[in-house]
Order: sequence, then C-alpha cells, then structure tokens
Amino acid sequence: MIRIAKQRILESSLSISEKSRLLENYQKFEEELNELFNIENLGKS
Repeated sequence: MIRIAKQRILESSLSISEKSRLLENYQKFEEELNELFNIENLGKS
C-alpha cells in the first residue's frame, strides 16, 4: 500500500520539493509501522 502511494507521488505533477516532502513523510510512517510490527512480534515470541 505504501509502495503504491510512493509510486503515485512520483508520477504526479507535484513540484520536486512537494514530492520530496511527501516521500519523506511516507518514509517516516513506514519506519514507524516497521517498529510497531517488530515490537508486536517480539511480544509474541
């Protein structure tokens, strides 16, 4: 889902700075999700 969103941002007609800002936000969101899943998986072990 995040990969599709990133692709759509890249294909959009937004300016380079807007694309960069949005992609940076998605990157942070993706990192937070990964952390959350890692914590949940550790708790199940």
